[in-house]
Amino acid sequence: MPKIFTSLICLFSSLLCVYTVEAHETPKSTQYKEGDFYVKQKDKWETLKIINVDSDNPDDTTLHVTFFQHSDKKPTESSVEQLGVLVGHTPLSTEALAEDWELIANKPVKKSELGYFHEYLKHSNFQKYAHVTGQTVEELIALANTKYKEAYSLSEQKKFNDAISLYLEALNIFPMFYEAIDNIAFIYMDTGDCQEALKYFDHSLSINPSNVTARYYMGQCYIQLREYQAAASLYKDTMEQFPNEKEAFEKTYLLLLDVLKETEQ
Repeated sequence: MPKIFTSLICLFSSLLCVYTVEAHETPKSTQYKEGDFYVKQKDKWETLKIINVDSDNPDDTTLHVTFFQHSDKKPTESSVEQLGVLVGHTPLSTEALAEDWELIANKPVKKSELGYFHEYLKHSNFQKYAHVTGQTVEELIALANTKYKEAYSLSEQKKFNDAISLYLEALNIFPMFYEAIDNIAFIYMDTGDCQEALKYFDHSLSINPSNVTARYYMGQCYIQLREYQAAASLYKDTMEQFPNEKEAFEKTYLLLLDVLKETEQ
């Protein structure tokens, strides 16, 4: 089963194609400030805290907030931090916050409060994630690549569980590392678990729909599971979308059509 190895340069190049937002300091909104606590009463009191004000787009400020557990009594400046967290992070428009919310306090945002926000950035804007966490894209990708190489070596030694753990560590560092996802899928194929392999190939394709390697072996998984229609549909779609790759898929596709005809008789 072939494995894919990606160099740091290739990873960095693909990253720049996906993320083009400049890394710079986020200007503070003049109306909303990081650390602001707002409350609103419905059946109970709802409470949120602004943990980041994103004004990169001057026409569309986004507030990143934490929601706290609802309370029967109106929170005060002294009691608000005693509330448990309900939702660690969600983006919110300034329009949504303008409606019936009351500012009751401002308390500095602690580093421990930013974990969910950083995870959001890691998956949505990797360059900004690196910037706000005091790292560089190059450092993070180099670290992910190191984990990848170690995982690949372990996989070659048939130490599959250890290899998967390291591939997952690489993904935790750089979530767009679809080659690591593919290699996890290959391990599950090698060990006969095509259902689990399909989950990882599907994840890989959600990141990079042009990944024809994942498409090909996803079809092989369907064949192993005797889901011939799913395999045929996938291969047909791939040949239509990527005509330059038609030769790699066509022979198997035609065989699948023959199998499907036989099953219909």
